Amino acid sequence: MAEKNAEPFKKEKIRIDKTEFVTKKEFYVCIMVSFCILLGVVLWQGTRIVYRIEEKGNQIQNSLQEHLSFEISNILNSIRHALEEGENPLLESHLELMGIDEKKKTVTVLTEVVPKEYEKGMQVTFLLSCDEKEPISVLAEEKMGKVFSAIQTFPYCSSITGKVLLQKGNLEEVQYLDELSLGGELYPQIDGFANYSFLYQGSKTEFSVDDIQVNVFLPIDSLQGKRDYLREPEVQVFHNRKLVEEISLQREWDIDGEGQVCRGKGKKRFAAEVGDTFTVMFAGTTMSGTQYTYILEQGKVEKNGEFASCVDEMPKEERLKIW
Repeated sequence: MAEKNAEPFKKEKIRIDKTEFVTKKEFYVCIMVSFCILLGVVLWQGTRIVYRIEEKGNQIQNSLQEHLSFEISNILNSIRHALEEGENPLLESHLELMGIDEKKKTVTVLTEVVPKEYEKGMQVTFLLSCDEKEPISVLAEEKMGKVFSAIQTFPYCSSITGKVLLQKGNLEEVQYLDELSLGGELYPQIDGFANYSFLYQGSKTEFSVDDIQVNVFLPIDSLQGKRDYLREPEVQVFHNRKLVEEISLQREWDIDGEGQVCRGKGKKRFAAEVGDTFTVMFAGTTMSGTQYTYILEQGKVEKNGEFASCVDEMPKEERLKIW
């Protein structure tokens, strides 16, 4: 019995040895695969680190270049300013708003200069321009302290520019003056929209104005220190330049309490044909009596029945009028 059981025992032992040999081979293969994966991860991380270092280096280089450019620009501006000051024949100069006449729609401006080199009997003349129109020549009056000044009245405009002419015998010197901006003193900030629609019924087309909103921010009177406001604002609709509808607007103050928001809605419809023009215009009068008009929408009906708006192409001075 013992001999019969020996052979199976040996065969089983050989199988076990063979199994152990295969497991070692697989183990080495796993080690090699793991090593390759680890090597790939290390190389990938290394590549990322190198990329980040290069990226950081580029950022530092760009930052240094920007800083150097900024410093060089400041130095050049300082040199330019010093040269200009050295050539400037004036110690002081300024344009100042003295008054606003809302009824006549005019502004009064004071111009003063103090020359660096004063000479008795010298003559000073201002050449002043309103909105870059033809300049007006104004002879300055000499005051105490070697100050030369002049007061001049202009119609409403956005800015006053000019230059001063200094005459000492046969010597003449010219110096430009800083611009005096008047837009914030005289002109309101007006913007808004007027929605419109076309109704097609067979061969007929009808035009109508729907929701309207106009935001009005009137300037503060710098001389009186108070802000004007609107009374009875409205929107006027013109069909082929003929007034066909007047739409009253409801007023309310904005969140800051400094501007007014005007809202309304049209009620009429108008038969429209190809070539017809429509203009939707805001109109308002302030408590002080100044009248403003502002074109919200303007265009004409084309062959395809669409409304070709041209309001975005209009210059601001054509859209906003002061009366």
